Amino acid sequence: MKPTSISTIEHLLARHDRRAESRRACPATDYFFRPRAGVTLGRARRRPSDRARRAFRRMTAEMLIKHERDEPMELFLFGFVSALAAWPLVDLLIVLAQTANG
Repeated sequence: MKPTSISTIEHLLARHDRRAESRRACPATDYFFRPRAGVTLGRARRRPSDRARRAFRRMTAEMLIKHERDEPMELFLFGFVSALAAWPLVDLLIVLAQTANG
């Protein structure tokens, strides 16, 4: 909907008038708005061509191959970082157990 224009003076007065803000929660709109002629509402969807489908499947297969190739390295790196993070905690538990025994 197209908003109606207000004069500059009304705008300046309404900006400082708290009662005007509380009375009008939504902006005034032009209720007689009509869309331009010849504008389509919506979009016609085309089905993807066989060529596009093959290209998408090829791209997907290439991505899966790269993922399978990188997966062992990622798992090794994740294990290494997890071990580095857990090492001080395990060391702390060992020291606490030794001091608890006396």
